[in-house]
Amino acid sequence: MKIPQNRAALQRDGARVLEFCGGISVGLDAMEDIKIRLCDSIENNAISIDVAQRNHPEVNHIGDAYDQTKYDRYDFVIGGTSCQNFSTMGDGEGLGGEKSKVFFKYLEALEKINPKWFLLENVFSMTNECRDQISEYLGVKPVVINSALLSAQARERYYWANFPIKQPEDRGIMLKDLWFGSGEVFAYSSSAGRGEKRKEFPFDERLRTDGKANT
Repeated sequence: MKIPQNRAALQRDGARVLEFCGGISVGLDAMEDIKIRLCDSIENNAISIDVAQRNHPEVNHIGDAYDQTKYDRYDFVIGGTSCQNFSTMGDGEGLGGEKSKVFFKYLEALEKINPKWFLLENVFSMTNECRDQISEYLGVKPVVINSALLSAQARERYYWANFPIKQPEDRGIMLKDLWFGSGEVFAYSSSAGRGEKRKEFPFDERLRTDGKANT
């Protein structure tokens, strides 16, 4: 992730970052050329917080999004709010859905913090109506990036930001490049079963023909 404006100042002084719906804090992994002075994370999933603390012990976890009423000063606010009401795998309720309420908390955070930069990620499979509503709220149009360019997974996503985003170069990473097992079988958990239904099949029996993992 590259932010061109005032890069020298960021590298010298460090950025104050807020991860909204921070998950396991992979946003920090993407900030390869930014010096981070402070990072706070808003997340309510205990497992995600545990993983984040192991990988990024420097991150301060400040609680649930719905408990936040006041915010510190931040240079950069990043977020990946809940997608269940937008996704084709979800209920299709859009911004009116229960899960989507957290988007408006993200919006509230932007209004109160007024950061220099912001970034929001969400699913590409949402309707054009939902996409345009989010764009209107944020005042910017999204860029579409497929994670297949940077990883072994095909995953198109929308990214809204108030700074220029360029398409990354294709690193050519394939699923086979990340396979460290015996090469004979691996377990597949159905998203519907949440781990209850498991099926083993040969590694070479791919669900895709391009060498990438499914979204």
